[in-house]
Amino acid sequence: MPGSQNHPLRQNALLATLPDMIFDRLLPSATARALTERSVVYDAGQEVHEILFPVAGFAAFQVPLKNGVLVDTAWIGSSGALGLMAGAGDYRASVRCLARSRMNAFSV
Repeated sequence: MPGSQNHPLRQNALLATLPDMIFDRLLPSATARALTERSVVYDAGQEVHEILFPVAGFAAFQVPLKNGVLVDTAWIGSSGALGLMAGAGDYRASVRCLARSRMNAFSV
């Protein structure tokens, strides 16, 4: 697709490395998503049906302590992806994923 080198989806470092031919095949299925700070992307045990590629903002993977307090164990921003295992088929999240800032992403 002409101009795909400048597509906002290329702001995600993982997708920026894709050759044009592969990137162009991915584009028609990509949908822009805007998440507000503290919105739950998915909860532990939830089926995950999409992969999110952040282009701005970041999210955190969270696990509960014995006392129920949730602790951030990883932060994912425009250099990564959320729900990547969903691309392999049926997948249930093992951790909670929470937007830690306003986040713009593309779902596939």
